[in-house]
Amino acid sequence: MQSGLGTLRLSPSEFWRSTPREIASAFGSPPKPQDASVLRQKLFEMQERWPDHE
Repeated sequence: MQSGLGTLRLSPSEFWRSTPREIASAFGSPPKPQDASVLRQKLFEMQERWPDHE
């Protein structure tokens, strides 16, 4: 919302009528998809760094 209302200076009605794709396209090309193995490795690193305590 901050990006849509602040950075893009959309009115509230313009913001709420916009699709996520329209908002994203206003900021340029979408990020490239990452390999699942990279995301999985990042998840494992985060789990080790911040383990769940039960």
